[in-house]
Amino acid sequence: MPHFLFEVLIRLAVMLPTLMIVATLIWYACKAFGVLRTDAPIDPRNMRTWPLRIALIDAALFALTFAVVIVAIGESQLSAGVAAAASAIVAIGLAPPLLVRFAR
Repeated sequence: MPHFLFEVLIRLAVMLPTLMIVATLIWYACKAFGVLRTDAPIDPRNMRTWPLRIALIDAALFALTFAVVIVAIGESQLSAGVAAAASAIVAIGLAPPLLVRFAR
C-alpha cells in the first residue's frame, strides 16, 4: 500500500499543478472573451456557468482519478487511454452535479 500511495502522489505532484494552472488560464481567457455566463445560476451541465472554484475542483478530481487508475492498472498506452476515459467520466459526468449541489 505505501508503494501505491507513493506512486499516486508522484503523479499528482506533476499533474495537479499543471492542470490547475491550465484550467485557471482557460477560465480567465473564456471570461475575457465573454464566453462565460457568470450572471447565470450555476448549471452542472453547462461549464460556462461554473465559477473558478468549481472548475478547479473538477480539474483536481480529474487528476486524482487519472493518477489512481493509472497506478492501479499499470502504465502502458492502453492503460493511459483507460485512465483518461475514466477520469473524463468522473470529471464531466459524475462530479459536476455533486459539486454544484455542495457549492450552494
